[in-house]
Amino acid sequence: MAARPAAAAASASAGSKKALDLGSRSIKSNSTPDFRLVELSDTAPLTDGLSLPTVIDSMGSGSSASAHPYMPFSFARFLGLSLSALGVIYGDIGTSPLYAYSSMFTDSTGTYHQPSSEDAIGALSVIIWMILIVVCFKYIIFVMMADNHGEGGVFALAGLLMDSSRVPSLVRRVAIFAAMPGAALLIGDGMLTPAISVVSAIEGIQVNTPSISQDVVIIISVAIIFALFMVQRFGTHRIGLSFGPIMVLWFVAIAALGINNLSKYDTTVFKAFNPGEALSYFERRGFEGWASIGTAMLAVTGAEAMFADLGHFGASTIRFAWFCLPFPALLLNYLGQAAYVLQFPEHAESSFYSSMPSRVLWPMIVLATLATIIASQAIITGSFSIMRQAISNGVCPRLSIYFTNEAMAGQIYIPAINYILMFGTIALVAGFRKSASLSSAYGMGISLDFLITTSMLTVCMLFVWQWPVIVVMMVSLPLFALDSNMVGANMLKVPHGGWFPLVVAAVITLIQVVWKLGKEEVDSKTAKLEQTVPQLRDLLELDGNVVRPPIMAMYMCSSGDPLFVPHVLTEYLQRSQTVARICVFCHIKMNAHTPFCDPALRFHSETIDARLGLYRLTVNMGFAERSHGFYRMVTEYLKLQRSIPTCTTTLFVAGQHQVVSTRVLTNVFHSLSKFNNPLFDNLGIPPQQSLTVITGISL
Repeated sequence: MAARPAAAAASASAGSKKALDLGSRSIKSNSTPDFRLVELSDTAPLTDGLSLPTVIDSMGSGSSASAHPYMPFSFARFLGLSLSALGVIYGDIGTSPLYAYSSMFTDSTGTYHQPSSEDAIGALSVIIWMILIVVCFKYIIFVMMADNHGEGGVFALAGLLMDSSRVPSLVRRVAIFAAMPGAALLIGDGMLTPAISVVSAIEGIQVNTPSISQDVVIIISVAIIFALFMVQRFGTHRIGLSFGPIMVLWFVAIAALGINNLSKYDTTVFKAFNPGEALSYFERRGFEGWASIGTAMLAVTGAEAMFADLGHFGASTIRFAWFCLPFPALLLNYLGQAAYVLQFPEHAESSFYSSMPSRVLWPMIVLATLATIIASQAIITGSFSIMRQAISNGVCPRLSIYFTNEAMAGQIYIPAINYILMFGTIALVAGFRKSASLSSAYGMGISLDFLITTSMLTVCMLFVWQWPVIVVMMVSLPLFALDSNMVGANMLKVPHGGWFPLVVAAVITLIQVVWKLGKEEVDSKTAKLEQTVPQLRDLLELDGNVVRPPIMAMYMCSSGDPLFVPHVLTEYLQRSQTVARICVFCHIKMNAHTPFCDPALRFHSETIDARLGLYRLTVNMGFAERSHGFYRMVTEYLKLQRSIPTCTTTLFVAGQHQVVSTRVLTNVFHSLSKFNNPLFDNLGIPPQQSLTVITGISL
């Protein structure tokens, strides 16, 4: 409401009339609610007939798939969640056979070399043990143990460390800064995954029709990617039901192809399960063998999605789904590709499509395209989720967030992130052109994300879980060794495209750091301008010109300090000589450590001065909760509670700062603040009940 602050500077009578006019357009309160007992539900709609506990819990995720405290275990529901997990989580890692094995025979300069029989089996052994160590050992067993009240992801893990008093104070302070590059690297991955997945799928056309040029492949790929990002605003729930069955069909198909190739060509590839084959491969190829670690990790990209989507499905569901279908299907397909390459090493560059019978080529191209779209959807949705956590943790401007499914708060759409990902992905496709070239850019960001996760997991094991040091070393040292080698091997890709995710991550991390530090300085400056409660009390009692219209005003404040008055109230009072009859200092306390607030602790109200109509209300929220239901939740709570008097009209008042400075980084912060979505839009407050007061502040 940028036009309203001018009215706020009018005379006392004009200010009173303005406030009354705003009140006349407010939503009227309904009849007295019925205090029936309603079972606690985090997906129940808000109506007048709800009990207080249900209203308190109305900001829950609604998307958590873990067993609800009131919901008995259902095996049918468990299987349904496992099917959904196949579509949402395993699309990225599930489509890696399209390019991972064939990329093993491209050196650090991007040059393809026809493999020998020993190299074909050695490369397979490296991929198999990469899957066993990174996915099965690291993520499935250990990382998913580090949940934060059921939620996963780098910010959730950082919150787990910050919330523990056993973690050294210095580590707690830097935990959020460690999570920032992790989130930034995920955004870079959100550009690369659709690019390499879609291009590698469409390139299958050239196997059957070599006359089709790479330009045609690029045009088709760009069209698919453009369509993929354009439909994001409709929400994944419209097509989500088809994700699971399509991925089941995909995994069954690639497993069948692997079995067919094993039975037709060569079964000696099973000796790749011997880790000695991988060690011999490294010894034989020397530097190029070590460099191929960066390529082998293409087989485990998407493992981070298991942890990021932990809150949506639960650890048991994710583990069950992995071992039932993706894990055996991937192993069989990689074994089948190696068996084919042993017989036809000249086709190793396109081993996935070349190894399949010609009669199933076109159906597999169609299925692969669908699977890559699903894989892309998973990382796009993950990028939306991680940026919402960044916003909740105060390290990113309040971007516009749209909830595409009222029943599932986890399904969101962030237009700014969507368009950044779309333009970045299209630029990657147009610039690198081939999936083999894109693989040179792919992996750098993910390997750094793996290293960050291992570091934070080690701190968690040492201090939060307090495991014996020897056990922590047995778990962490091998993971650190592998992650460090992956980072080192991927550093060789930097001149050939690996610079891209690093640049993206550096820019986004800089934005997060500048925003967090700038916001802290603004809050510090604003706090110095706040008056104390006794000062406000003296002003209201001694100044006879102050008008008190019969409305309730919710003054939004960033501080929960009970001794101080929100700066927006005193600023508005100085301009208009008007203060509402009932003043509620409303503080939204966002817990950066906990994803969901305990429903019993959602609200805390206190009386400051009943005679002058001064009250304080604290609304507790977790970082994973949707804020768009704030308005409905608060209005329902005010009708049900008895500690704060209510009025027919309620007005929400917030402040907005106009930053003035000559410093470069401060000007960057000022530029970022232009993208900061108005607070009331985020909270779902109707425009006719909101008032914004703009204040200049010098940094």
